[in-house]
Amino acid sequence: MRPAVLLSLALCFSLVAAPAFAQEPPPVEPTVQQPPPVPQGWPPPPPPVYYPPPRPVIYVPRRRWNLFAIGAGVFGSTWLGNVYSAINSEEWLGVIPLVGPWLMLSNDNGLGTNILLGLDGAAQAAGVTLMLLGVLLKKQVPAYALVPTGRGLAFSARW
Repeated sequence: MRPAVLLSLALCFSLVAAPAFAQEPPPVEPTVQQPPPVPQGWPPPPPPVYYPPPRPVIYVPRRRWNLFAIGAGVFGSTWLGNVYSAINSEEWLGVIPLVGPWLMLSNDNGLGTNILLGLDGAAQAAGVTLMLLGVLLKKQVPAYALVPTGRGLAFSARW
């Protein structure tokens, strides 16, 4: 090898292997800090605040109209799809709600068509079930009250 390359390699290895010596910092004289002033007296605590006890909440039973609306949407969308396809194919059994898809099952249809008809009938049954549950079941909701004001009535609620 060339002597310049050997010299540069020796210099690199000597810099890496040699420990670094730093100068020690000059000694620092300790400083004395004054403690913070102590307050002469604490202010008296505020007087306790007493709130009246909360009024009891009155719950009123209400029907589950949201459940009814979801059931109507599921049933209506699947049944209207059946009506549309029954009118176009002139297969009038599809117009009958709930049992129309089950009456249209046959060996003449393909397997995929029969599976979709079964899912359609199940979706219609689920929609009718949700509508019935929405009408029959009740939930407890907090009561609202009419509050008289100076210019009319306002609605108020207790949560």
